[in-house]
Amino acid sequence: MDDREFYWDWLKLEVNTLTARGNFFLVAESMLLLAVVRLWEVPDRQRDFPLWLLILGGLFLTTIWLVVNLKHVIRTIPEIQKHLSSIEPRWKSVVDSRSRWPKNNRLLGIFLLWVLVWVLSRYA
Repeated sequence: MDDREFYWDWLKLEVNTLTARGNFFLVAESMLLLAVVRLWEVPDRQRDFPLWLLILGGLFLTTIWLVVNLKHVIRTIPEIQKHLSSIEPRWKSVVDSRSRWPKNNRLLGIFLLWVLVWVLSRYA
């Protein structure tokens, strides 16, 4: 296996890992959000502790997800792209054509921040 094929396969593996992790996270966050909305509708004051527990659990899960993805995106993927760009001359044109749009991880982070602010403003 030559270097070009090795780094390309490695980059595909890393991107698939990010995608799978994102899918798992979105399902987990959706389930937490569903539980929060369901508890929110209960008029009883006994809901406050479980509600706050779910909200804090969601914040904890989101923080872990963000840290793991940032570590992955900042450290691993640029290193692979650096090696791939030195081996494959066409890689620079691929990166340049994709740099016009924000990355999906950044958009998802902005969306999560917006949802967090919205939820906290509605509950507080």
